[in-house]
Amino acid sequence: MFSPLMLRLFSAPDSELEKIYQQYSPRLTKSLVGELLSEPRAYPQKYEKAIDLHGFTRDEALKKAEWLVRHSQKSHLLRIRIITGKGDSSPNGPVLLPAIRDFLSAEKERSNIARFTEGEGMFEVFL
Repeated sequence: MFSPLMLRLFSAPDSELEKIYQQYSPRLTKSLVGELLSEPRAYPQKYEKAIDLHGFTRDEALKKAEWLVRHSQKSHLLRIRIITGKGDSSPNGPVLLPAIRDFLSAEKERSNIARFTEGEGMFEVFL
């Protein structure tokens, strides 16, 4: 497999190299292949899109979170925020927070996201 480090050894991307790289790195658009040859793309300091899941049921929140992750991948966003709240007002404890945590863990295992961090009632997701 070709890694960005291996590709940086080439002076300029040619069409065959771009096809091979896109095959093994489907998250990258054609325009990013040349950029990766010179320098890796950094994550933005702030999130690029966010969703607030307060007031939704567990199933609704999971559907909305999944939609946001898929939409962000298609839009080539690098960093998103999912707000769940702490769950302090729920009678049986937090519901959305653990559900979204489990969803993001599964997405990370499937390599759909690079990583995520958990704050107080929200998640920062890096694609």
